[in-house]
Amino acid sequence: MRHPNWQKINTLPVSTIQVEERLRTASPTAVASIVSSIQEVGRILQPLLVRKVKDGYRLMDGLHRLCAAKEVGLEEIPVSVSDCTLDQAIRTEVDANVAGAPLSVLDMAVFLSAHKALYEKDHPEAKRAFKANQAGAEIVLAKCQYNHLQPTHLTFSTKANGKFIA
Repeated sequence: MRHPNWQKINTLPVSTIQVEERLRTASPTAVASIVSSIQEVGRILQPLLVRKVKDGYRLMDGLHRLCAAKEVGLEEIPVSVSDCTLDQAIRTEVDANVAGAPLSVLDMAVFLSAHKALYEKDHPEAKRAFKANQAGAEIVLAKCQYNHLQPTHLTFSTKANGKFIA
């Protein structure tokens, strides 16, 4: 797998950054918090991650910062530009959001589903192995319910040979 090539940090006009193919929408609460920060500090502290596309630049990470910049009327915004593929852009969005602020259960499911699809695309053998383990997972979950354990305390680990572990 080729890693994205990142250029040094630049600024771009806010109006030139396209927002398409996002896995989630902006939270008004998060945007309001960033607006307050911009008004207090006077600028965006963390650059957006964008990728170069034929007709401009497309956002990969930083939707809340971009929305806040528009709301306070910033003309330009700091960015880090990549020439990555669409799959790499999705992976960047997933990784940035899963590692960042707490996500709702629905958002976490969306991001993990996207991550799983990309992983299976890079490693088709994983998809076959997962299907073979589905029956085992159903047995583990049934045991959890019987023993009054919470299934949320289980993780699926490739290090444990594809078994569920507590």
